[in-house]
Amino acid sequence: QVVRLAWAAGHPGAWDWDVAALSAVVVVGTLRGKALLPRRAPPGLEVLVLVGLATGLSAAGLYAGGVVGAPPAGAGGARSLAVAPWDLPFRRLVDLCYGGAGSPPPQ
Repeated sequence: QVVRLAWAAGHPGAWDWDVAALSAVVVVGTLRGKALLPRRAPPGLEVLVLVGLATGLSAAGLYAGGVVGAPPAGAGGARSLAVAPWDLPFRRLVDLCYGGAGSPPPQ
């Protein structure tokens, strides 16, 4: 993984620029976003604002980078932003978060 990261860092011509730009906005927004919000804003609000921004860009078709996937079929359609909690793939949670690190070995 470190070799892939080093190769990617050394080859900016292979970068997907909309992904790099959105990543930069998220990093800067996470680190400095609190200063742009009202003083009485609850902790973590900058992260929710950034998630909403990224979701809106993706839903509007302005972001062509990788996404987790479309909502499940019974969750209001592919363009719906609301997903019922019971329709989420909780059985795949470890695989989605850790790339299969917690999956049992194949038999």
